[in-house]
Amino acid sequence: MKINPDPSQVASALSDSKSPSTSAQASGTSGAQATAAAPAGSSIEISSASRGLQSTDATDSASFDSARVDQIKQAITQGRFQVNAHVVADKLIASAQDLVSSALAKGR
Repeated sequence: MKINPDPSQVASALSDSKSPSTSAQASGTSGAQATAAAPAGSSIEISSASRGLQSTDATDSASFDSARVDQIKQAITQGRFQVNAHVVADKLIASAQDLVSSALAKGR
């Protein structure tokens, strides 16, 4: 299993598969800027769900700790990384309970 692919391969694969409108979104262009880049007579609208996901992405990236990721990568490479199955199981169960609770709250 390859965890860390070659970044140049990922970038070229993504750029090959993107249309002009999706590459504008991937580069961090806001909806207003993407609309300005659209051909005359067409428009692009970003749904409220999409805006919610964008704000979630911004929050998630603010909490991203690259130093911690590097520590974990090094531990995996050196064979020192150990998974605590009890912690993983507890968090998986808690996540499933949250999903069920939110689905019930929405009336599904």
